[in-house]
Amino acid sequence: RPAHEIGHCNQTRPGVLWGGNTEVTNNIMSEYIQTTIFGQPSRIQVEDMGITYRNRYSKAWSGIIAAGSPHADFQNLGKNNANDVFCKLVPFWQLELYFGKVLGRTPLQQADKGGFYPEVYEYARNKDYTGMTHGEIQLDFVYTCSKISGMNLLDFFTKWGFLTPVDKELDDYGKKQLTVTQDMIDALKQKVNALGGTRPDVALEYISDNTYELYKTKTAIIKGENATHAPKTFTVGSGDNAVTYNGETITIKNWTNVVTYEVKDETGKFILICSGENAPSSVDTFTIPVRWKDGFRLSAVSVTGERIDIPMN
Repeated sequence: RPAHEIGHCNQTRPGVLWGGNTEVTNNIMSEYIQTTIFGQPSRIQVEDMGITYRNRYSKAWSGIIAAGSPHADFQNLGKNNANDVFCKLVPFWQLELYFGKVLGRTPLQQADKGGFYPEVYEYARNKDYTGMTHGEIQLDFVYTCSKISGMNLLDFFTKWGFLTPVDKELDDYGKKQLTVTQDMIDALKQKVNALGGTRPDVALEYISDNTYELYKTKTAIIKGENATHAPKTFTVGSGDNAVTYNGETITIKNWTNVVTYEVKDETGKFILICSGENAPSSVDTFTIPVRWKDGFRLSAVSVTGERIDIPMN
């Protein structure tokens, strides 16, 4: 809790705090304090999100990336299960995992005690945002991160819904309007592309606290056993908010160097994206909200974004 409040005290606004992020971007610092300073497990990695998502990363991947939803407005399984602030935190923390823990651009590794996020915060502290809307500030964050990192991060932020059109009034300690149009997105893309940065050669959207070491070595996947599936009926929520799903539990054994698994239906539409664990394990398991059908596809994803189909028994 104290780390959470320290995050609020240092939550540079509005450059790192536009509408919808009051209880989100403060936790960049609380995650840093929790994991890097005190060596404790990451909450978004180890907190149990149930048999479907397992952890916050997978809940975020499924709610935003798989669904193609805006970062500011997404839905997970069940009722009243929208816009989880710790899911919204995931892409912000992934930037520290990659630029900080993998590439060493973080205060405890960089000689001058600077780093990727210190430079982002310093940019935000000095920039004049007068007259800018919440949507414009969100897009400026994408530009800022690309400029400071020296990389073209459009693919990353597109997958995370920062560049998905949205027009929504957010309830974030008061009403705040977040509007991002396609014209705004197109202009931002031109601006970022003009920087000339190279695109990351890794699946940056899938880095996690459990896998960031793999991003240093880019180790290839080692195949394990065929996956198995078994029917599983489960309920999300309770009372009037209860929703029951006739699903299927997927079990995957002895696949290594996998950053996550993707499940798609026979049309290629995402059903779920899940790493299948909280702590590293030789057995990964998760439950999809529909019965398994012929034509469904289960893939293991490597650090570099290679997809390997896993046969299903």
